[in-house]
Amino acid sequence: MQSKLTPKRTAVLLAIGFVMWLSQAASARDIQFSGYTWEVKESPETVIGPGPNWFASNDKSVFVDKDGALHLTVSRQNGVWTSSEVILKQQLGYGKYTFELGSDVSNLDTSLVLGFFTWSELPAQQHRELDVEFSRWSQPQDPTNAQFVVQPYDVADNRQRWTLPAAATSVHTMKWAKGTASFESFADGKPVASWSQNSSDKIPQPGDSRIHLNLWQFRGQAPALGVGAEIVIKKFSFSPSDS
Repeated sequence: MQSKLTPKRTAVLLAIGFVMWLSQAASARDIQFSGYTWEVKESPETVIGPGPNWFASNDKSVFVDKDGALHLTVSRQNGVWTSSEVILKQQLGYGKYTFELGSDVSNLDTSLVLGFFTWSELPAQQHRELDVEFSRWSQPQDPTNAQFVVQPYDVADNRQRWTLPAAATSVHTMKWAKGTASFESFADGKPVASWSQNSSDKIPQPGDSRIHLNLWQFRGQAPALGVGAEIVIKKFSFSPSDS
């Protein structure tokens, strides 16, 4: 006699299957992108931040194409929504960071976040976090869809919200120097936003921070439209400065 699968039992089996799939997947791997080595983030046993989310490291979630562009995805794998993130293995410090997108992110699903940011695992100086982020943070009526941030974001003058128009390509820069951080964005070659924070007590020092690139689900929520996303990052570059 064949046993009947109840919704609860089905959910349990899906969860078990997903954990088995993760355990069989390759351990955290490295990729080469824009002349740098990046570690692909994974969460083999539990959901982790940001989000919290499941982060998958397989080559369906994160890959570099034949033209050298990086692809980050949010996708449904083995019945579970997964996010993606890569972490630069090198500490770069002060200088100009540039990211070139080959995808239009102006209408990114409202539950998703695309981020370029500096981060230290140590909590000192707000984890040394500076952000360029694209999201409506689950607020579909929000006319703005992007922001520049010096953490903590909820302190006055630490965040600039703005609107990225539809664009086939966009370029985003962050200049980090002692006591200052400045940001600028271009859509199809035209300047669309700029902002700077020059309060020296708010700007972290580089310390052991590294650059992260990620595409993730806000509060761990599935995409609002019920479909995944794939974002192309064409290029990353860095120009160092002494201070």
